[in-house]
Amino acid sequence: MSSEQLVVDDAPTLRRVGLRGALAHTASRLREGLGNSIVRAYLVTFVISSLVVSTWFRAGTFISTGDMGPFIRQGWSEEMSWSWNHQITGAGSAAHTVGRALEFFLIDIADFVGGDEYLAQWMFYTLIYGFVAVGVAYAAGAIVKHPVAIVAAGTFSVLNGFFLTRLPNPLNIISVGTVALFIGLALRIAKGRRISPVVGGIAFLPTSFLAFNPPMMVVAAMWAVAGTTVLSLLIMGWGGLWRLIKYFVKTAPWVILLNAWWLVPFAQAYTGGGGAEANATFT
Repeated sequence: MSSEQLVVDDAPTLRRVGLRGALAHTASRLREGLGNSIVRAYLVTFVISSLVVSTWFRAGTFISTGDMGPFIRQGWSEEMSWSWNHQITGAGSAAHTVGRALEFFLIDIADFVGGDEYLAQWMFYTLIYGFVAVGVAYAAGAIVKHPVAIVAAGTFSVLNGFFLTRLPNPLNIISVGTVALFIGLALRIAKGRRISPVVGGIAFLPTSFLAFNPPMMVVAAMWAVAGTTVLSLLIMGWGGLWRLIKYFVKTAPWVILLNAWWLVPFAQAYTGGGGAEANATFT
């Protein structure tokens, strides 16, 4: 038997060994992460946030008030991924419906497990409040190292009068969570932490929802660039600022690549008509 034949015959075995090795490595990394007090602090923060959000829901009811309607998206689902749709007018227009991708994704998950829009809305608020809680905790973790302080910062971001009185508008929550994430990343990069530029591109994804309120999107984007630049200079000095600027240059292509799916429809909506009306229907 030739060596080539032996390699071919042993390929399934090698794949199984490789899979087991990958799973073992992943399990080892998870155990290592859970053994880290800072990671546990982020996890505790998310659990607290999730428990708080769960107290707001009652079976068979939506969180809905004022101009925030029930979590029903059937009328938009068929054209969600289209830049030209009928969200605004019967004749059709450019619209940024794809910014609601997370909502449709959660509705599909709820449907897959036998749930409905009530479950989807609970998952939505659990995720966005968990996002702001962990985001603020992550930003705090770049400055302080005590787990209790990190948990306190993240929990306060959820249990504060402003957010509780703004419920159920998700834009404020996502905006603060996004800014906090940018700050946490920027301070770590300024300190010399190696973070993949891909992570920077992913960090911009929540702005797809903020695009329903362009001023909030602009504030988040300005914080991502100008705000974090000034903050890094004040805390880490010129060396930290230079590291952050180099990271911006490396990250810019990933931001465009990973966010083109919503940036293009957004630009079309606000340059080809329909943008202002689309924003009014949401806020």
